[in-house]
Amino acid sequence: MDGPQTTQGEGHQALTEGDLRILRTAVNTLLVVVPLLTLLSWFGSDQRGEGAALLLLTALVLLMAWLDRSGRQAWLPYLMVYALIGYTTLGVAAFGSVRSVTSLGFVGAIVAGGMFLRRNQLLLVLLVSVALLGGLVWAEANGQLPAADFRVDWRGWVAHAAVLAGISANVYYSRKTVLDAVNAQKAELRRRELAESEARLSAQLFSRIFRNSPAAVIVREADTLRVIDVNAAFERMYGVRREDVVGRSELNNWVDLTQRDRFIDELRTQGRVSNHMVRGRRSDGSEFDCVVSSELVGEVPDQMTITIVNDISDQVRAREELRRSQERFNKAFHFSPIGMTITRLSDGIFLEVNAADERTLGKKREDLVGRRSLDTGTWLSLEDRAEFVQRLREQGRVLGYETRMRHHNGELVDCLLSAELIDIDGEPCVLGSTLNITDQKRREAVLLEVARGVSGETGEAFFRSLTAHLASALDAYIVMVGEVTPDMSVQTL
Repeated sequence: MDGPQTTQGEGHQALTEGDLRILRTAVNTLLVVVPLLTLLSWFGSDQRGEGAALLLLTALVLLMAWLDRSGRQAWLPYLMVYALIGYTTLGVAAFGSVRSVTSLGFVGAIVAGGMFLRRNQLLLVLLVSVALLGGLVWAEANGQLPAADFRVDWRGWVAHAAVLAGISANVYYSRKTVLDAVNAQKAELRRRELAESEARLSAQLFSRIFRNSPAAVIVREADTLRVIDVNAAFERMYGVRREDVVGRSELNNWVDLTQRDRFIDELRTQGRVSNHMVRGRRSDGSEFDCVVSSELVGEVPDQMTITIVNDISDQVRAREELRRSQERFNKAFHFSPIGMTITRLSDGIFLEVNAADERTLGKKREDLVGRRSLDTGTWLSLEDRAEFVQRLREQGRVLGYETRMRHHNGELVDCLLSAELIDIDGEPCVLGSTLNITDQKRREAVLLEVARGVSGETGEAFFRSLTAHLASALDAYIVMVGEVTPDMSVQTL
């Protein structure tokens, strides 16, 4: 869990990160101030005892710095408190009066004890300080201490200035540490409030999604599969009431129980199963196609499964109808005796060609698919195709369009085209059919030629004229015209 770091020894008051920062600031300040006071006292006065006390305090401060560097911070508060008490006692005794500023060390010891020690330990520090102060007062009153020298000079000013500077630094950094801790607590409280607010919002959103989802949602205990809740869509999909399923473990809503067991095993192994197609069973026994997705949420032992079921019966039916429709179209297209093609309207590229078209114009499927109709040489000119496409665009379909096209062998053939615009994946295409009517046109020309030749003849002259024009039109060596008699013989006319 996140929180302030602490350092704690057995039987000691736990120190927070803020306490350690204050202690380190105090130790660093003492490392500067105490040696300075020691030098001023040792070399600037006759009171060697006071200098010895400061020298002892210097050694103790160095010891505190070493303890901090070596990770034994739990002992720092005790050493600082009792070092201040010891220095104060020796300093006052060496100076000769409790009226010395050194006696304020008792105050510092009590303040440090209140910040870093337990209540009973603070009480002990107070009793020791009061007892030592009382002993020093008695000793001074009864002349047991050396005569005090209250003279002051610049060294006293420097000493007091150093002490005041050290106190100021400690007060500033202590206050800064406290403010940082307060701000950190405020930030943590704010973070927790935001987290709780987000959790509430998330719960509200989940509740709304759960209740209003068009897909069936079911929440169950992960270990027992006991139903915790279902939404309204689940009631509609399976034809059950919420109160009839909540608290139950068996719902009988799977057609294939083996498939259900595999699904549960996979969920418990992987933690999530997505888009699993199954057959569901409603309360009336009817079956339907559905897609099931499930996920494990939460931590053991409060882990739950959230399962979402989508009814895809309509989509399955639509896909099946589409498949059948495509199958019917493919059969009609590929097995048609009429040559049929599918081309893209924009550039005339062949997308599909059936086998009958190969017989119509003599071009194989692999020679056409993927190529433009103009590039294959089917159309005689760009203008011919442009006229056909223009009519198709205007009318949407063209029926019985006569034109001449080029056969694979290079011959020009008469063709009858029919086409209709269709949509394939959003692209306008042309479904077209082609009939080679060259022979039909030739027969029509022959009959027309014969009819013109015999139109003015009657009687026996009619038959002579008919045979002559048929021989010419058909380029035949012999032409005979006869009459079929009742006994199925032919009588030449």
